Amino acid sequence: KLKIHALDFSETAIRTLSEKIERLNLGERVRANQHDITSEKNFPIEDEMYGKVDAAMMIFCLSAIPPSFHPKIFLKISKVLRKGGLLLIRDYARFDEAQLKLPPKFRIEENFYVRSDFTMAYYFELE
Repeated sequence: KLKIHALDFSETAIRTLSEKIERLNLGERVRANQHDITSEKNFPIEDEMYGKVDAAMMIFCLSAIPPSFHPKIFLKISKVLRKGGLLLIRDYARFDEAQLKLPPKFRIEENFYVRSDFTMAYYFELE
């Protein structure tokens, strides 16, 4: 039976998702929690889930976090994934149209920018 634990930094996003979960009566299968993945705190999931998660998805998450945090984040995620578990990532890539439209003054460092709304965006390369 599929269970989903949705995490987001945004309290607004979690509130919106939680309302939808309740409206669709999915509370037994879907949970939503606000969480800062860069924090030292464990994920807000049951302890027995550690090492048993089949797959984790990060959608436009890493690009919003300074690259210096990425190794710590991957280590944190590896602790919840089962052996052979999958980490699926969808994010920005170097030379995306969004990156090409950003003025040079928004550049923090190589491929890392702050946008006009003060969110960050990192543009990845295959490495």
